[in-house]
Amino acid sequence: MGDSSFQEKLSALLMELFDQIIKEKRDEYQLNPEKIPSKDSISAIINNYTTSNATVSMTLNLVPGPWGLIAIIPELGVILRNQCHLIYDIGMAYGKPEVLTKELLAGVLLDAFGAGGGALLAIHGNKVILKRASLRFFQKIVAVLGGKITQKALKSALSKCVPFLGAAAISIWVGYTTKRVGKSAIEILSKEISVEKTESDEDFVTEISKKSTEMYDDKEMKEVVERLRLLTCLAAIDGEAHKQESLYIQEIMTNYSIPNDDKSQIVDYLEKCQQCEVDYKLLASNRDEALAVLVDMIALSSRDGVVKPKEAVFIRKTGEKLGIKEDEIEDLF
Repeated sequence: MGDSSFQEKLSALLMELFDQIIKEKRDEYQLNPEKIPSKDSISAIINNYTTSNATVSMTLNLVPGPWGLIAIIPELGVILRNQCHLIYDIGMAYGKPEVLTKELLAGVLLDAFGAGGGALLAIHGNKVILKRASLRFFQKIVAVLGGKITQKALKSALSKCVPFLGAAAISIWVGYTTKRVGKSAIEILSKEISVEKTESDEDFVTEISKKSTEMYDDKEMKEVVERLRLLTCLAAIDGEAHKQESLYIQEIMTNYSIPNDDKSQIVDYLEKCQQCEVDYKLLASNRDEALAVLVDMIALSSRDGVVKPKEAVFIRKTGEKLGIKEDEIEDLF
């Protein structure tokens, strides 16, 4: 069972989620107007939802492999529900309950997950035009969103190969994306928003991959090898590769069926605890890959609950080389 099945289940969950959340939050604030947040509380709201979501994701009983991700759909539903609640709460803080529609929620999520919110949100300077979508159009939008979340969730090598660290990697990813959702919501909801009167029924085409995550082309395999080289450098950064780190890296190599020559070279570097050359340009050419590299590095370095200073410095420098902005690196930490 591959990523297409995960994407389909996730998209079905999202279709139900939007209308439910709008009704729940609208009823909540109508019954309890004193609970409507202020603009001053937005930072605290984002931090609260980020902490809550990261905690939920750390409790996942993750089974290695993409089939294991199917089992976390209910937990991911909680995470996405919280992210939608976050968007709604920020909208209320800006005094814009009238624009808090399913299209607005989906548009902010699309923007936060790097799929672009342009299909639903047209931004012109300090003004935003919010489209109304027909059912057919909205289903296509949700399929795109589900696909983008799937691609990002499946990027981490640790999440597919190492149960405990896999949950840690997903926790880092969830905390990061929740903060990005909050920042996207602020960027959009702080502007003047008008809603189109007529429904849009556009033909919306996307390039969401349907292939199994167990099949890799040459470029993808090279990216995995370079990612493993970086993890090897991280393991050796303090002059002694921890036995657990070596085992994790070797387990990833086995699960990804890394070519023998590359595997032997990486094992040699691990045993000698040496730094190896890394093709940063290759990893930097794919933003999702670059972020996934940092997620795996932070998860591996925090296996004992603490990221050592040398490891933190190395990860930050790696992020800079991969073209990740400083504030995004901090969000990951």
